[in-house]
Amino acid sequence: MINSEFAGTGRLIRLALHQNRILRMIWLLLPALIAIGTVSSYSSMFTTQQELLKFINESVSNPVVIGMHGHVLTATLAGLSAWKIKVLSQLIVGIFNIIVVIKLTRSEEESGRFELLGATVVGRQSHLAAALIVAFGTNLVMGLLITLGLSSKLPLAGSISMGLMIALSGCLFAAMAGIAAQLTDGARAASSIAISAFAAMFILSFLNNTNVESGGLLLITPFSWFFAIRPFAGDRFWIFAMILCLIFVFTIAAFILSSKRDVGEGIFHPRLGRSEAAPRFKSPLALSWRLQRGMLLGWTVALGVFGFGIGSVNQTVAKMFNESSSMASWVQEYGGPNEAFFALVLFVMALFTSAYALLAVLRLRSEESSLRAEPLLSASVERVRWAVSHIIFAIVGSTIIMITIGITSGLSSGVIAGDVWSELSRTLGASIVKLPSIWVMAGIAVLLFGLLPKLATGLSWGIFGIFLIIQSIWELGQVNQAVFNLSPFAYVYPNHSITAMPLVILTLIAGILIVGGLIGFRHREIG
Repeated sequence: MINSEFAGTGRLIRLALHQNRILRMIWLLLPALIAIGTVSSYSSMFTTQQELLKFINESVSNPVVIGMHGHVLTATLAGLSAWKIKVLSQLIVGIFNIIVVIKLTRSEEESGRFELLGATVVGRQSHLAAALIVAFGTNLVMGLLITLGLSSKLPLAGSISMGLMIALSGCLFAAMAGIAAQLTDGARAASSIAISAFAAMFILSFLNNTNVESGGLLLITPFSWFFAIRPFAGDRFWIFAMILCLIFVFTIAAFILSSKRDVGEGIFHPRLGRSEAAPRFKSPLALSWRLQRGMLLGWTVALGVFGFGIGSVNQTVAKMFNESSSMASWVQEYGGPNEAFFALVLFVMALFTSAYALLAVLRLRSEESSLRAEPLLSASVERVRWAVSHIIFAIVGSTIIMITIGITSGLSSGVIAGDVWSELSRTLGASIVKLPSIWVMAGIAVLLFGLLPKLATGLSWGIFGIFLIIQSIWELGQVNQAVFNLSPFAYVYPNHSITAMPLVILTLIAGILIVGGLIGFRHREIG
């Protein structure tokens, strides 16, 4: 019985390896190249221990760097290099694992290809098994490449720790995506669930990094495994046994959920619609609302809850900042103890809201590639009107999410501080000013959809990743401000003086990008 469930897994693995080869090569090589480049750069940058210590002290004086990366475990070239590459590499492998596993599982079912293959000698668990085996194997090879790259100049034990940690991070994200693929009947909804969990893990790590003592979150999120394993600073290899158990539990959970649902369905069944369409269901906007509302509601509730939690601990963190003499200098750059923590976390949550905006826009490409758009556009629905109906949810939806974050965080902080109106107005304003940078990301996705539809999804996420990489290396002082200004997020960075003119310019740029994308879509062929 078990053998029949996994029949054909080997052939599906070969098919999966044949697909997306360019994406897989980037997945394999990019983290290793980042590791090799970082070590080479730092080894030539510092000629004395004093220079290294000065750089570390300057880097950890930036609160965003502390929140993103935590503290350096050991003041050595190896310790600095490992600290620098861990978060960026985990972000990259996390996104790749989610995309690939969802594509090889839920997307195959949604398109109907899984049902065709399932009618042959292919077991119902074989698609999930093949997807996870491909993802796990790719992660392990990628981890080996990182180990080889680091060990050329750094100690072998620490290099193995780093390579294995990043590889197992990818495996956990792959298993998490496998679970998400079983919960819903749509690839986009599954991606939203997986990315929301991914964002939650990152935010938990961010909160943990702002605390001097790590506490109990180290194994909950892969972004904090670094401080439990301590590469190049003790190398606690026994932690990997606990991580493997966690991955095993996630993997088994994915297979159990897969066995309890019908093909093409999810664990959570969609609510049945009416036998006849409601009178208001007569426009492209009504259809877009039906398609987009679940994702918008999920993201709003999830980030709103995070906002409430952030507000509830703000006074505690502010007290810690106020009592720490080592943090006094940079806290003032962010407006003082009460404003610093909010400024940091709201900026990070704006980055995740940008991911929502991309998903909302790219629903256009999903509808087009799945051939659901063509019947609509062949009738009386105009192209631009149909596209705008989805773009509205990227713009208005991201606005709703950021306003919700501002309201929930301000209310919880205000209740604890005893001044609800003051806290609410402050957090709401800080949330709203982030919106133009988010809209620029939505505009980039619209432009790519209109001009380069087949590359729109990959390029949109790739450009978003490039902006994050630029921010990361700017925070560590490896590029100047002019390079960072290429990113729309540079103009809403928490310790910068945010003025009206850059926000107006960003809004105009977003509008120009959207109009350009709509013009391109109007004049190109569908498909």
